[in-house]
Amino acid sequence: MKKLAVLISARASYSRIRSTLLTLQERNRLEVQIVLSASASSSKYGNLGEVISKDGLEISWEIESQIDASLNSAMAKTVGLTIFGLADYLNNSKADGIMIIADRHETIAGSIAGSYLGVKTFHVQGGEITGNIDDKVRNANTHLSDYHFVANEFAADRLLQFGVLKNRIFITGCPSLDLVKENKFARSKIPKLTGIGLSSEKVFDGNYLVVIQHSETTSTLPPEVQVDSTIKAIDSIGIPALWIWPNSDHGGESIIRQIRRARENGCLRLVHFERSLEPELFLSILDGASCIVGNSSVALREGSLMGVPAVNIGGRQNNRLRGLNVVDVNYDPNEISNSIANQITKKRYSPEFLYGAGESGMLIAELLEELV
Repeated sequence: MKKLAVLISARASYSRIRSTLLTLQERNRLEVQIVLSASASSSKYGNLGEVISKDGLEISWEIESQIDASLNSAMAKTVGLTIFGLADYLNNSKADGIMIIADRHETIAGSIAGSYLGVKTFHVQGGEITGNIDDKVRNANTHLSDYHFVANEFAADRLLQFGVLKNRIFITGCPSLDLVKENKFARSKIPKLTGIGLSSEKVFDGNYLVVIQHSETTSTLPPEVQVDSTIKAIDSIGIPALWIWPNSDHGGESIIRQIRRARENGCLRLVHFERSLEPELFLSILDGASCIVGNSSVALREGSLMGVPAVNIGGRQNNRLRGLNVVDVNYDPNEISNSIANQITKKRYSPEFLYGAGESGMLIAELLEELV
């Protein structure tokens, strides 16, 4: 049986590939080796290992490579340590292939280690464009990878422009949408959450917002200033909200400190905070939300298929394909709050299939069984 290593470096990476992993396990034609690294192996960013194990998947190895995200050098050093640990693992496990997901900075460790060790490298979600450092990482992964599973024709066309051979590109859609298609969400089944702030029962008692804002790493505007606009807007709109903690990108710690300062000054009293949530639970909550606010790609991917109104702040998602559900705004409290108020009146948008129709897990699994 061929061996496929799967590098999972953050909570978003797992959501993006979960349906593929579950399908591969069910079909049992490849030996899947899940390798956690960076923030995925750090309890500070949520217990992802527990979530994966709860899904019935086995973790083969963990690389403790997450550097203190408050350091300017954190992203570069985290990549370096991940390469170091992953090179040893691939060399010893004799993996036939490695799969890397999307565009976070740590993912380039997988494509570098795989390329230099002569391991077939599979990249999911290449060919997209955003306004962040992720663009450089994504494009580097494209040039270092052997096979490409892209979300749509637009992404495939970009890879062709890069010089990637057509027979190495497969349009599969985005696996994170598979769970949306299953449509098993039930707001009545949302459990009591144990994070800080306003109790989750009070948040989900009526209309509520979901907020996810990461640091825009290429912006000249400091992260604390970026999020301060959102804090002021959320306070002024006066609707309860679930706020998911930012990821481990540089500037994330500054965002967290600014949120804590705001809470100490009496702000965000209608907000419940969580480090991370399981994919099914998160989508259940998103399905019941009046609006999603921030700069996460979830608003553009899952949000477009679910028709959830979204307010996208700043330039982190610039140039990424978006549906009619998304309104783009600058870092201005009044613009953000006015857009939220307007989006709430929309209730729901018609579903759009920009990133696939929710059948990606099986498609990618079948291709991997053939190509590894």
